[in-house]
Amino acid sequence: MYLLDRTPRALHPAALPVLIAVVVGVIPLPAAWPYWVGHPIPAVLAVLLSGSLAGAGLLLAQRAGSPRTGLLLLAASVLFAIGWVLARDTGAYPLIGEYTQSVFFLALGAGILLHGRARFDRWYEWAWTIEAFVILIFSQTAICLTVAPERLGYSPDVLWFNLDVPERIGSAVTEAGAISYVVLALTFVWVLVLQQRRPGPRNSTAMLVVSAIFAVTAAVVQYPIMGTDSSVPAIMAARGAQGTTAIILPLTLFAGALRSAWLENRVAAQLLTLIGHATPESVRSGLRVVLRDPELEVWYWIPGAAAFVDTAGRLRRTASGLQIRTPGGGPLAVCALSTAQAEHDPTVRIALEASSSALQAVQLQLVHAEEMRDIQDRLMAAEDDGRKELARDLHDGVQQELAALRLQLVGLLGQVPPGATLERLADCNDRVVAVIEQVRSISRGLHPTSLAHDGLAGALEEAAEGFGRRIRLDVPARRFAPRIELAMYYILSEALTNVMKHAQAESVHVRVDVRDDAIIGEVVDDGRGGATVTLGGGLHGVEDRVRALRGRLELASRNGHGTRLTVTIPLIGAA
Repeated sequence: MYLLDRTPRALHPAALPVLIAVVVGVIPLPAAWPYWVGHPIPAVLAVLLSGSLAGAGLLLAQRAGSPRTGLLLLAASVLFAIGWVLARDTGAYPLIGEYTQSVFFLALGAGILLHGRARFDRWYEWAWTIEAFVILIFSQTAICLTVAPERLGYSPDVLWFNLDVPERIGSAVTEAGAISYVVLALTFVWVLVLQQRRPGPRNSTAMLVVSAIFAVTAAVVQYPIMGTDSSVPAIMAARGAQGTTAIILPLTLFAGALRSAWLENRVAAQLLTLIGHATPESVRSGLRVVLRDPELEVWYWIPGAAAFVDTAGRLRRTASGLQIRTPGGGPLAVCALSTAQAEHDPTVRIALEASSSALQAVQLQLVHAEEMRDIQDRLMAAEDDGRKELARDLHDGVQQELAALRLQLVGLLGQVPPGATLERLADCNDRVVAVIEQVRSISRGLHPTSLAHDGLAGALEEAAEGFGRRIRLDVPARRFAPRIELAMYYILSEALTNVMKHAQAESVHVRVDVRDDAIIGEVVDDGRGGATVTLGGGLHGVEDRVRALRGRLELASRNGHGTRLTVTIPLIGAA
């Protein structure tokens, strides 16, 4: 799920991240002074690692998908910088240095594993974090309790929580701690490999290799200084070696962040050109090109309908794919990609964020279109009700009165002697019969009673007979929703009326079929062709009715080659 973020990328003034990185980078100098006087190279490495790690953390903290990684790296940089106080070898400084170094490794490792993710979602990620906490914190505590500070290279008068246990116990604890560091490094590499093999956001290969080298090197370097014959210079040298290896980490993260920024700018510029004026078609087309997915579909959430609508206006209650939400957290759209793996491509996130304004603009368009469709639907329903009522009034009122009048005329015909009067009465009778048939035809056209009893097939057969010309019907006896049957009957009847009035056709074929959850009606004639949809014409009314039902109308009519009118109405969402 993606939450589109329309806030500016730069959350701070441009100088602020640099200033913070410089401040954090300078911390090691006073922390370990005066040790640096005779060791300028480790001092430079400590400054570079602290500053670059803080800069990388700030950069990542401002980017979608990695804010927690950035905060962890920033915390790690501060811990690494403070950890150099152990060089003072007095008071509580060695103890602070040891613990800050342990927490530094924990924060750095967790930050690397969390890179590109909002949270841990695999058991082995949580397992490593717990393992790291136990080894780095509890192991350090066990060493402090069982090994005197002078045996670790510090002055005997520093603040230390020593229980004065036998020396062999302290040696065993330090040996176990050193081995556990190596185990922790190996399991860290294992977790990195598992992350690369699973679907989802993943680190680059370069980041994987650099992280693995750092973990193993840090453990190997840490091993000898955890013995009982260490010294402050040896500890500082080990820290310097770890810093030399670790400095590649922020540089790699910097490179990845710069590449991501370049990719964002390129994708945003490409989408801006491809989409242009935002429409459902242009947004889908632009995303298909940028993400190289010709089958990509976008379903937009329509709150009023409590459903999703696609580019073609098809409606569905649920849609599977990548959930996209507005900056406020509300549903916006679903991006259906051709493969699940593509959902975890960083380009997908970048493309969706770059097109956030276009996606929201299209949603507003479709919401407005749905409101207009709802109004049109109500008007059509009112029109259908009016036609039905008028048909009933014609049948129960005018037609019955005409039938009664004809009965009276028939009675008079039997009573009047031959002559001019009889002939006039007979002519009146014939006219009344013709009017009755016309009223019956009008009533049937307004709302055929056969539609309710015999379905679409029976109603179209009755309509075809009314045209008095041979029409081939290929209509299934299957029943559909009343609204679908009534709409399709009106549409095909209007199409037949146009054929009879204008096409001069010798043969007409009406076909109804069901494919892919849609009913398809088709009228084909061999007339003169040249039919078009004109404003106010019969086909224009057909098009309006089809559009209101989320369907589509296709008209193929070349001069001299007949006409093919095809109407497709979805069975889901139209009824």
